Amino acid sequence: MQTLRLEAMDGDDELSRLRVVGEEGFGSKKYVEKVIDGSFTSDCIKYDMIHYLLYFRMLQRAEDDRTLSKHFKYEAANMAKKIDLLEASKQKLLGESLGSCSIEELQQTEDQLEQSLSNIRARKNQLYKEKIELLKEKERILAEENSMLCEKCGVQPRPELTHRREIVPYSPSSPISDVETELFIGPPERGTTRLLRRS
Repeated sequence: MQTLRLEAMDGDDELSRLRVVGEEGFGSKKYVEKVIDGSFTSDCIKYDMIHYLLYFRMLQRAEDDRTLSKHFKYEAANMAKKIDLLEASKQKLLGESLGSCSIEELQQTEDQLEQSLSNIRARKNQLYKEKIELLKEKERILAEENSMLCEKCGVQPRPELTHRREIVPYSPSSPISDVETELFIGPPERGTTRLLRRS
């Protein structure tokens, strides 16, 4: 099928403002320019040629529209199939609609859940470690600030305040033990210490 394109040209009359770009031969650029420029003296031929070209272009656009429509319908059908598969997979992972599943499908679903749970736990542990490192850095900065303040005040920092204790991540299986708490009251040089012992 020929590919033709109408272009606007500078000129006074409507015929001289139209030009067609296409293949050589009937309806080609050279042929139509001869028609429009007056090589063929019949105005009837000029008008017939322009009407033909406009109709031809309209048919070409209609064909392009049908092709695009078929393509979009195909893409929409594929998208609908993918959505159905994702919905079915989601229901299986939620433990729903398992009546039609075979043993192999159930085992595959179980393996997927175990892998997902492992990934979730690994990510959670990573976030815990990052949080612990952040807290350790804050503790170090506070200890340095405390030492600077003590030097300005001319007092010795308390050993228990400068001693860094290791932060251990919480685990549900960790044993619970009693902790002795020391409370400091008053100025540093004249403070009194009260030890709260386990009763």
